[in-house]
Amino acid sequence: MAAGTSSEALVSLKDLYRTFASITGAQIPEGAAVDSVDMLPVLRGGEGTRECMVHESISGIVSLREGDWKLILGLGGGGLGFKPEEHQPEPGGPTGQLYNLAEDPGEQRNLFLERPEVVARMSEKLQAIRTS
Repeated sequence: MAAGTSSEALVSLKDLYRTFASITGAQIPEGAAVDSVDMLPVLRGGEGTRECMVHESISGIVSLREGDWKLILGLGGGGLGFKPEEHQPEPGGPTGQLYNLAEDPGEQRNLFLERPEVVARMSEKLQAIRTS
């Protein structure tokens, strides 16, 4: 990438495997690094190809990042540097978390109950990824 530029590409640490293999010309064994995406085109100033990314917290809560949206199938946290927390849903309250990261990068406004269509679409996609 040219100095002073940035990219909106969705990139994961796991992408280093395929990216380094692409840079060095190394062959990746069949079935290895199936979740890794070659990010060399992004480093050369092109577009990224990753559509979404699955995360799992230290406490086992699974989430899906897709575009501006982040769906978390649970309540609480447990990321690096934070003590894992387990929260039980309140009656009538959300059972998960949904954030629009473009509008709320600090994840302060949970849209789980306000945007059920996004929750349903992303939940279906996450389930398909998990079973594939």
